[in-house]
Amino acid sequence: MKAFHMMSLPSADRGPFVNEPSANREGCDVIRWPSSELGRYAARDCIFSEGKASKDIFEILEGAVMVLRNLSGGRRQILDIAGAGRFIGITAREFHDCSAVALKKTVLYCHTGSRFVSGPHQGAPLTTALYDEIHRLRDLATALGRKTALERLASFLVALMDADGHSPVEISLPVSRPEIADHLGLALETVCRNFTLLKGKGVIRIRGGVRLTILDPAALRQFAHEGRPQECIE
Repeated sequence: MKAFHMMSLPSADRGPFVNEPSANREGCDVIRWPSSELGRYAARDCIFSEGKASKDIFEILEGAVMVLRNLSGGRRQILDIAGAGRFIGITAREFHDCSAVALKKTVLYCHTGSRFVSGPHQGAPLTTALYDEIHRLRDLATALGRKTALERLASFLVALMDADGHSPVEISLPVSRPEIADHLGLALETVCRNFTLLKGKGVIRIRGGVRLTILDPAALRQFAHEGRPQECIE
């Protein structure tokens, strides 16, 4: 696997928080709690970092966040890419074992962990969030352990579609090509070549490197679940 150097992170593990009224952003249902604080982060700001005390739980209102773990030799594994409505920073440990970085302008609530978890209305959302995280990590383990490069990339794009139909779908990539490589456990060149393969098959259209049109969602799902090893570029 090709190693990529970890981006430098700000030293502070909390952004500028202010007490503001609760508000729904991007259609997500916000959990309101008196001790919560609203935080605003610019792109590439660190929300929390590996080794820091895990005192808070974060609820994303808008934007996108990547959760990652640093490895030796400047390598990293991006474990999750979370958007509006998601919780991050949930752990039973005293210290965070991963870091979270805003991918773009991000607004989130910082809930005091112990007080939030023990609140009368937080059980169901947190339980759902934990179950969802288990499913995502199972999918990632399957992708990293058994799927081909093409299947991994196709699965990643299917997850971004958030739709079950057969009509073309417009999506915006929340991460760069190197970050996709670090998430899927692939070399950057492999990611780029398989993007080109999907484009050549008429499955996707690439516009400016960030905007994509999924021209044939059914074909993309087939690549994600079945793959075509003889065409896959490793």
